[in-house]
Amino acid sequence: MNKKCLGCGITLQTTNKDELGYTPKIDNDYCERCFKITHYSIDNKKILFDNNDLINKINKMNIFTCYLVDFFYISNEVLSMYQRITNPKCLIITKKNLIPKNIYPEKIIKRVKTNYGIKEPIYFINLNEDINIIRNLFLEKKKVIVSGYTISGKSTLINTVLNTNLTISKNISTTLDFIK
Repeated sequence: MNKKCLGCGITLQTTNKDELGYTPKIDNDYCERCFKITHYSIDNKKILFDNNDLINKINKMNIFTCYLVDFFYISNEVLSMYQRITNPKCLIITKKNLIPKNIYPEKIIKRVKTNYGIKEPIYFINLNEDINIIRNLFLEKKKVIVSGYTISGKSTLINTVLNTNLTISKNISTTLDFIK
């Protein structure tokens, strides 16, 4: 079995420094890219994903799916990906702590449900205040896929709920593969 990077999920390899997953020692837990992102905020590899392939993989797993979206990136494109997920699911909107105090989260949830035809539960969260809501959801569902649009806070949420060390950054496409 190939060893995976604990930070981004990519298969580790020691043969090609220019390819994803490179690490100088196969015993390392993290690829060189994750190490550089974590310690130096450097990410010089631009990665593009096939969203259709990703959605198909998620749907084949048939596991409850939490789809994250950053409040500032709610759009037709982002929510059309959510709507293509056929698993039981919920929408989690992140960055509640950044909205002005005179904007009520309940109104945003109602507007998103109405404008995008979402019937499933929507949670609007601030990780510092609402983590128990997500923790309880994970416990209730037992098996959960955390998915979502790039830079929505998936790795940060998982790190907070499960006390793990997935690589986080402000760069797009930090996580490269499924991480169990």
